[in-house]
Amino acid sequence: MAKDDDLLIDPGGAEPDEDERPGGIPIIGGKGGGPVRPKLRSDLQLATTRDEQGGQLLMIQDPLGLLPQPVAMRGLEALVVSLLDGRRDLRDIQAELMRQTGEMIELELIENLVAQLDRVHLLESERYLALKAAMEAEERKYRESPVRPMTSAGQAYLVDAARLAIQLERRLETVGVPESPPALCGIASPHIDYQRAGLGYAHAYAALKNGPRPDRVLILGVAHQGCGRQYAAMTKALATPFGELPCDADLLRQVDERLPFDLFEGEMAHLGEHSIELQAPWLRHLLGEVPVLPVLCHGLHDVIISGEDPSTAEPDVRAFVEAMGKALEQAGGRTLIVAAVDLSHVGPMFGDERRVEPDWLEDVEQSDRELLEVAARRDATAFFESFAATRDRTHICGHAALYTMLALIGDGPPGELRAYRQWADAQGLGAVSFAAMNFAE
Repeated sequence: MAKDDDLLIDPGGAEPDEDERPGGIPIIGGKGGGPVRPKLRSDLQLATTRDEQGGQLLMIQDPLGLLPQPVAMRGLEALVVSLLDGRRDLRDIQAELMRQTGEMIELELIENLVAQLDRVHLLESERYLALKAAMEAEERKYRESPVRPMTSAGQAYLVDAARLAIQLERRLETVGVPESPPALCGIASPHIDYQRAGLGYAHAYAALKNGPRPDRVLILGVAHQGCGRQYAAMTKALATPFGELPCDADLLRQVDERLPFDLFEGEMAHLGEHSIELQAPWLRHLLGEVPVLPVLCHGLHDVIISGEDPSTAEPDVRAFVEAMGKALEQAGGRTLIVAAVDLSHVGPMFGDERRVEPDWLEDVEQSDRELLEVAARRDATAFFESFAATRDRTHICGHAALYTMLALIGDGPPGELRAYRQWADAQGLGAVSFAAMNFAE
């Protein structure tokens, strides 16, 4: 299974209340019609695990993000899904269920399940094809627009500016805002949704409220679905509920001119990626219209086994760090680099066979904290060596962005770990950890 779904939110898309807390993974059910010969989408990612009672559980994850939360199915529902091959009609499925279980399952029950699967776009049906066509049209519109639209607003964070401002300020008050903070050159911030990591974001960004204002912000996000090359930038402004964050496109083009690869080749990856988007409301709220440089980072999994420093083993990494460093130096002023990173992703929903239990979470925390201690030294090489030694056994999706930030900020005062948190699914199917770190100039 994929290990990059950390926007575990309600597929209905309702705007979360500021005090709302996400629950477990939904079990499919519902009413309505559906395709005559239903077929499960061939691009879905399926895995099996066990529930708390030891029964088999089928996990379904959508790599396209049409269903932003993994779905868990068990028993009869999972068995029905296994029969959705596009060749059987509902009565054929009913007959096969009778053969396998020895029970006559009501046709209406099968129809309702198929209809619900269709409503959440898990079937290759007219509904799915229509949505896919609409998404392709949205992509064409995006290419022509100077602004990257909000795609997670109303789900991962509040879309109403007034309510969101109140929520962010309350969280800043909760964590405490330093009166005279130092100028920051680096921030490690979560990129999980605000419901679960609201205080984590507040810890990460609190020093910006009263601190020196940077001239620009380089945001290093995670390319969960890949972006072609190691890095992918875009030249679009970022839309937020508070207004736009302008993009310093000229500076990014200067970086691109220094590179042996096209920095904008994977620009389309930004449209469906949430890691950078979730930093934008905080930056716009605290810094106003500060220019930003949005860059997605692909994982460094190819060099994990060798443990070599990516700056020597990965030509794209070396070239990007050198080109970006020189461009920022020539631009002058102060640059804040934000690494939009989550840490460990463990449990069946992220490809592990075992369920998440307290002792495992303790091990994850110890491993995370050891890695963060190395990151605090601002030594990118030592950080990657420490990370590679773990063989990424806890699936740290933000390792490339964090490495790149450390390589760019260089020497200075040790980083300060402001917060460390874990979110765990109530059913033990998954857990995500995240942290907030500040690096002073």
